[in-house]
Amino acid sequence: MLGQGKVTMNVYLVAIIGVLVIWGSLATGIVIGRDLLPSPQAAPGATGGSSTFRMGRTAPIRSALVTVDGKPTSLALGRKATVVVAMATWCKFCGYMDKWVLPVVAKEAGVEVDVVDVSQVGGIANPGPQHPAFSGSDGQGGTTLSESGMEADLRGYVAKYKLASSGINFYVAPASIQEQWHVSAFPTVVVLNPQGIVTQQQTGAMTATQLAAAVAGASAN
Repeated sequence: MLGQGKVTMNVYLVAIIGVLVIWGSLATGIVIGRDLLPSPQAAPGATGGSSTFRMGRTAPIRSALVTVDGKPTSLALGRKATVVVAMATWCKFCGYMDKWVLPVVAKEAGVEVDVVDVSQVGGIANPGPQHPAFSGSDGQGGTTLSESGMEADLRGYVAKYKLASSGINFYVAPASIQEQWHVSAFPTVVVLNPQGIVTQQQTGAMTATQLAAAVAGASAN
């Protein structure tokens, strides 16, 4: 009987240890998963994404932007949905989205993708490979740029990333628009419905799956 009791006790101990190992593995996986999620590249003193793009409100569609060639323009509004990404050319998370995520969305009929450089700090990020995501690096050696300098920087960015035929609209925000939009972290990703109303605003990069879901939601509104 005593021997059977020891065997039973050992079985219980093995079962308990097995449960603890599984629980530990799941907990560790959750922590690792969180660490792999993209974080926003925050500007000094950043407190949020943008005080202008608010959920349920009309976006500043008429803002006076300029193309990479210095021509005046404004945001392009899609028939189904619009994606606006306020970014910095030096930001690796912005670079990953621009290289690997946004071109896919830009191919969807009725969807416009507007990428707006709102940072006067120059430098071009390394977007990294498509997999693993967000494994690139920030641009180094950036200097404060004038508006024409931002245009030249963004032209170089588009050329390096081979995005000239991607269907993405690239703009530079003049100093007055930078102040009005008050974007304090990069990238700030905004999705608009056909009426130009903000249906999603996120500080930090989005994966292709996340953005596709956000675009589908805006199209349904």
